[in-house]
Amino acid sequence: MNLQQEIVNAADRIHPHIRETYFDRSFSFSELLNGNVWFKLENNQVTGSFKARGALNKLLSLTDTEKNMGVVSASTGNHGAAVAYAAGELNIKCTIYVPNDAPPAKLSNMKNFGARVETFGNDCVEAEKRARDVSVSTGETYVSPYNDRYVIAGQGLWVFEIASQCDHLDTS
Repeated sequence: MNLQQEIVNAADRIHPHIRETYFDRSFSFSELLNGNVWFKLENNQVTGSFKARGALNKLLSLTDTEKNMGVVSASTGNHGAAVAYAAGELNIKCTIYVPNDAPPAKLSNMKNFGARVETFGNDCVEAEKRARDVSVSTGETYVSPYNDRYVIAGQGLWVFEIASQCDHLDTS
């Protein structure tokens, strides 16, 4: 299946769980750059970033058996919050591994969405390795922030939204 079809499938899956965010022209950047600069305001998404799209698409694609086993991921912030939100929406057990220096506000956000947050390692590489190891040992599904076709397709959905919100898009 090609990426465009995967994004169309993602749209059908995640639509009830996300917001269609605004696509708005920035007057100051447009003036500064002598052109039309537009922003897709994903900060208005349910978790405050576009990451919710990918996490929801991934978790909605899991089998019932996989959902019952739970999910595990690693993050320093937005991806962890997105996975926690998606897991909460779908009643899936969720653990997020974060490095020792993860921002407290980001940890709070993950916990508020219902994740169990575990601190491990000095950086995101060590936290990710721990999450992957736990996934292998427990059978929980590892949710990658960057290396998963469902995550990528879900995050790509904003492109289709832009196309539907702006009929005069010039990408040159």
